[in-house]
Amino acid sequence: MKHLRTLPILSLTVALFLGLSAVAYAQEITGNIVGTVKDSSGAAVKGATVTFTDEDKNLVARTTVSGDEGEFSAPQLQSGNYSITIQAPGFKKSLQTGMQLDVNQRAIKFASCQ
Repeated sequence: MKHLRTLPILSLTVALFLGLSAVAYAQEITGNIVGTVKDSSGAAVKGATVTFTDEDKNLVARTTVSGDEGEFSAPQLQSGNYSITIQAPGFKKSLQTGMQLDVNQRAIKFASCQ
């Protein structure tokens, strides 16, 4: 008889735990950095290597290559402070520091090569 009384309480506890776990899992803790690489005349730079470094951890978080229109994207980066390094053949290496990325932010960055 005692077991029959504890079954509804146990079931409710398990249901609450699973429900709260799903809510916690669904929370977004990242942001996105998107942008375009252009040269000094404003033309798109295709094939530039774009590196995102987490300045707080001194760790390269992502490396990507700019597309046909110079576009790049770094989705789902942890929030924090980033530097962006741009390297392309025939151009000087470009470094931009101190970019703060917040949770759920879609930061737009226009990078230039010279």
